[in-house]
Amino acid sequence: AVEHLEPAPDVILSDIEMPDEDGFELLRRVRAWDRLDGRHTPTVAVTGLGGRAARERLRAAGFDDYFPKPIDLGALVARIRSLV
Repeated sequence: AVEHLEPAPDVILSDIEMPDEDGFELLRRVRAWDRLDGRHTPTVAVTGLGGRAARERLRAAGFDDYFPKPIDLGALVARIRSLV
C-alpha cells in the first residue's frame, strides 16, 4: 500500500546514491503518491554521475531535471524556482 505524502511538497530534491534507499526508489514512491493524488511533483536529482548516459537514465526514470556534483547553487535555485 502506498500512503499519501502529506503535506505534498512543491518540489523534491534528491541525491541518487543514498545508503538505505536510492533516489530511483524514492522517485518510484513519489510517482505512486502522484498517481493517487492526481498531481505531478517536480523532482530534481543530485548526482555524482555525469554525462549524457546518466542524464538520459535520470530523465527516463522520471526525474524532471538533474544537477551533477559539485552543484552550482545559483543554477539549482533558479531551476527550483522555475519548477514551482
